Amino acid sequence: MTTTDPDPDPVLDMTLEPFEPSMRLFPHESSILCGDVHCFIHDVDESAIGGYQICTECGHVYRSKAELEREYTKTMLMNAEILRMFMDPPPELKQPDSSLPAIEITFCPLCVADFI
Repeated sequence: MTTTDPDPDPVLDMTLEPFEPSMRLFPHESSILCGDVHCFIHDVDESAIGGYQICTECGHVYRSKAELEREYTKTMLMNAEILRMFMDPPPELKQPDSSLPAIEITFCPLCVADFI
């Protein structure tokens, strides 16, 4: 499938494989064109090609083990800080173990959905 327009709009360019939507890298609402590749956390389209882990709930694609580990660490430290604002947490939650290897991370740090 090719387009005859000499300057096609990259947002609406449907010259990829049949039924494969074009990637929109700016924030937008999900639609029928991008539902399979849309990340609901960042409101952008993320290709799963070459991705390490994909969340089936929010659609975020973690590009590497390191990215998943960084996001997990950031989320765990942020949650510990929020907990400290409301109570004096038990010792094990005061400084959580936020350095878990990617293989042991069983949920999406962004939406908390379990990886399948």
